[in-house]
Amino acid sequence: MDSAIDLILEQLHTWYINFWSTLPNFIAAILFLVVYVLVFRWIKRALVRLLEKTIDYNPVYKLIVNLSYVIIITIGLLIALGILKLDGTVNKLLAGAGIIGLGISFAFQDIMANIFSGAYITMKQVFRVGDYIESNGIFGSVKGIKLRSIAINNLDGQEVLIPSRMILQQPLTNYSTTGTRRVVVNVGVQYSEDLDKVKKVVLETISSLEGRLKDKPVELFFTEFADSSINLMCRYWIKYDREPDYKHSLSDAIMAIKAAFEANDITIPFPIRTIEMGSNNNNPNSGSIIQIQSDNPSKS
Repeated sequence: MDSAIDLILEQLHTWYINFWSTLPNFIAAILFLVVYVLVFRWIKRALVRLLEKTIDYNPVYKLIVNLSYVIIITIGLLIALGILKLDGTVNKLLAGAGIIGLGISFAFQDIMANIFSGAYITMKQVFRVGDYIESNGIFGSVKGIKLRSIAINNLDGQEVLIPSRMILQQPLTNYSTTGTRRVVVNVGVQYSEDLDKVKKVVLETISSLEGRLKDKPVELFFTEFADSSINLMCRYWIKYDREPDYKHSLSDAIMAIKAAFEANDITIPFPIRTIEMGSNNNNPNSGSIIQIQSDNPSKS
């Protein structure tokens, strides 16, 4: 019984000695952490104010500031543990953090890929909110740029979220980069038309179109001998801010070409279909061939 009490008293005495021997280090570690955190918070606020004044303080920079905050606080904790002479504990924590970090990187590799891709898109300003882009088969205006995804409003008014990494992995077309866009109009005329006349009429019509950029030429090419027509393609440029600019200009061009063709007796033919009537066994020559076209071919 006495030996047990002696052991307890000896252990308590050891704890008492260790407490008083480590108390100065403990107080020093607490004071260090308090001063460390206060100083860093002041630096963080000053840095944020500076970033807000000098650059577009977007989510990427906010993420960088917050990550820096976590890293520096972690460094402060490790220094405090060193002051407490817990170097062995620090080494174990670092080793455990490395293993945990490796496991997290494998488990969340897609999320991290999206975050880094979003950071790259934001910092490099690949596109801005309001730009019209096309990527992964989606066309529309950029509504929001986040770290994990890009929000796009398509032409049907729906919001589509595309993962950031898919934006970088697939071809991207930004229609708002130059502020201009080329409009392509395709039309066909019947084989009997004078192609020189057709070319002259179309070029004059498009050249006088309102909204066309005068410093860029109008181009016209005959593209193919189709089943019922000779097809041509006319190209010109417009100022482009929004998708309706393109749609309205294309619509105006189609209407103007149709009116010009009507005024100059140029025909846009309807498709012609050939129907072969079957023959009977007694008279193999009894079959007939009929060509069918619309009753009112368009003079347009």
